[in-house]
Amino acid sequence: MITNTTTTQTYTNITSSIIYAAVVQNTSFCAVDTSTQSVFNVDPMTVAGSLSLTSNDSVCAFLNNDTVLLNGNTGAVLGWLASIDSGVTWSAISNTTTMQIFGGLSQNIMYEAIVQSGICPIDTTTSIGITVLPLPTVNAGLDSTIGPGQSITLNGSGSGSPLWIPTASLSNPIIFNPVATPTVTTPYVLIVTDTFGCVNADTVVITLAVPVFNGTVSNFFTPNGDNINDTWYIQNIQNYTDNEVFVYNIYGNEVFTKKGYINDWKGTYNGSELPDGTYYYVLRFDKSTRVYKGSVDIIKKK
Repeated sequence: MITNTTTTQTYTNITSSIIYAAVVQNTSFCAVDTSTQSVFNVDPMTVAGSLSLTSNDSVCAFLNNDTVLLNGNTGAVLGWLASIDSGVTWSAISNTTTMQIFGGLSQNIMYEAIVQSGICPIDTTTSIGITVLPLPTVNAGLDSTIGPGQSITLNGSGSGSPLWIPTASLSNPIIFNPVATPTVTTPYVLIVTDTFGCVNADTVVITLAVPVFNGTVSNFFTPNGDNINDTWYIQNIQNYTDNEVFVYNIYGNEVFTKKGYINDWKGTYNGSELPDGTYYYVLRFDKSTRVYKGSVDIIKKK
């Protein structure tokens, strides 16, 4: 009960929702009556809260993905602001959640959140800044061409720790200038990691220039198990990994085929030895339109 017998009730500094009603009586002989209620909903004062990051405030250029979190706010998020010129100008972001997700940043940026509780004045958080670190420099060198069996020193450089992939044909994959001895045309990727963990990469292609095939194709072999001339031999075929061979009997039936032949056919078909006789081969290469044809004799008799 409020002791006030006037027709006016002044209220100030209300901190919670409240309901007012006036109690009226004409005379002491009349019944008491109460006015309709006047309800006042009090919104809590706006508190902008504070911003934090789920990880570090320094990220690598382009290779970043993180979230700015709004904590301790009182009121709804009206939106976010972003600045890429140290707060001189701000751009509005249509985001009314307490999380601002970013990714692929290439330059420093600042974020703020705008908060309002009910009809109370709008408040804006203190800004949070994200420093975008440049990627380390990296240069894998110039593409080169070598011949079969040759080696080449890769001429890489960069501002960080190097790692080359693939590693198999390299003398040392964790130096800038390893010796490469590829057996096929190979793209080598140089990955450089700096002291901040930022990564950058570049690629060099070492082309293996295989000359036109001019090897001798053996016209007979003796698969009799004496370890002498037991397989069909094609000279230097190991340098032509794109080869494909087909062998037919005298009736035109295919008895052997293989892509990437490596001098390992012992004159068999479906696991069984073929009879002695003359067979006909076709040899071709993916990178050439030329086709080589001839005959080969299987001679098992000792």
